[in-house]
Amino acid sequence: MRQSKGFKLGTAINISLAVALLTALGFVIFYVQNRPPEPVTNVVKIFRETSNQPPVHKMDIYGPPSSPLKAPLGIEVGSDGKIYVADTGNNQIQVFDSDGRWVARFGKTGGDKVQFNYPIDILIRNNRLYVADMRNNRVQILGMDGKYIGQIPDPNKHKDLEVGPLSLAQDKDGNLYVAVLDHKVLVFDKNDNYVKTIGRAGRQAGQFNYPYGLAFDSQGRLWVSDSNNAMVQVLDPNTGKAIKAIADDMVLPRGIVIDSKDRVYVVDVLRHTVVGIDGNQFSLLFQFGERGLESGQFNFPNGIAMGPSGNLYIIDRENARISVWGR
Repeated sequence: MRQSKGFKLGTAINISLAVALLTALGFVIFYVQNRPPEPVTNVVKIFRETSNQPPVHKMDIYGPPSSPLKAPLGIEVGSDGKIYVADTGNNQIQVFDSDGRWVARFGKTGGDKVQFNYPIDILIRNNRLYVADMRNNRVQILGMDGKYIGQIPDPNKHKDLEVGPLSLAQDKDGNLYVAVLDHKVLVFDKNDNYVKTIGRAGRQAGQFNYPYGLAFDSQGRLWVSDSNNAMVQVLDPNTGKAIKAIADDMVLPRGIVIDSKDRVYVVDVLRHTVVGIDGNQFSLLFQFGERGLESGQFNFPNGIAMGPSGNLYIIDRENARISVWGR
């Protein structure tokens, strides 16, 4: 009988200890589940501008009723936000302020000073306007007010130099690059002296078939929309050698611009879209746009420029307007 009583007493003690342990464990679980959270460290912040989301349509800019845009092709945006359009069908330049309000126009059809025959691109350089006056086989140099300053080729500087310009760009040192109808890129120094030629006609790397768009990335590499070869080429501007060729199902790449993050925006005319490329990984980021007449659609887009706020200004040629996109 004493052994039985001792056994029963030990069992009771064990049960009591087990209950106490379970109760304590319950309090621990409750505390862990309900205690204030610890601060989280090493957070990777993903903002909208670092994602692969395309820009969104913001607005459209049209010419005034007295001077509507007609089949425009080229565009440039100044540091003050003013917008300069190569109004190709009207053989003139039209100017808008940063809010898209019409400011001025200058030029008319002809071959004299401040006259144009198919102005196709425009570049702001050294506080001057450089206009690719294609069928006059020259680049006209104008003041920001549209007054004539000079041209390339200059008879005093560029003897026997032929220029049928398609597009214009400048590098970080102020050198001028002119893509021409003869399937190559001409390079001029900051004083507009001819320096060298990059490329020649062909379908191989470093060769071109109507190089239509030019742009430089943060590494100083030259990106060329090689239109009729249906690709974008990346070149070392010092040697002219191709670093990379990107096709990505593009049909007729033309206007090209690169932002501060080396995102490359290429206008694909015949697909009525803009293709976004990672300029470091050479990979597709996004595409946006489709053919149509409505706001936010394109009808044979062409030139593209970036404003100081990061907005994209895209020439919507057959819709005779500028389509503005941003983030």
